[in-house]
Amino acid sequence: MQLYTECDSIPQYIQLLKKAQRRSIYGNLPVANNIPTATAINALLSTGDYKDNMTTWLGKGDTERTWTNFKKHFSKVYLTEEQQNKYFGEEAHPGQPFGGDVAPQQPQPPINNAAGITINNDFPA
Repeated sequence: MQLYTECDSIPQYIQLLKKAQRRSIYGNLPVANNIPTATAINALLSTGDYKDNMTTWLGKGDTERTWTNFKKHFSKVYLTEEQQNKYFGEEAHPGQPFGGDVAPQQPQPPINNAAGITINNDFPA
């Protein structure tokens, strides 16, 4: 989890896992491809990132959920997300067109009733 939370993107995380796997070979303790796949899936499930895409991934057959396919799948997901952010803004604001911010609300002036008493809905402590 620490590797994942320190990364800025899923491609960077994949690169770190690949690097760790290469280093394991140099240390004469080779790590099979299922280990980085399981590590990455665990990180995504724990954080809730890429939730819809994770559902798609988990729906694949056992033989399709390989390290190679994981890298392809989530790299593509990341690139698609980056492209959407480029065109529609960095953050999505639900209900706002084109990712725009909600317009700030103007403060309402106090209401005067017929007796000349100002009503501002403030209650004494």
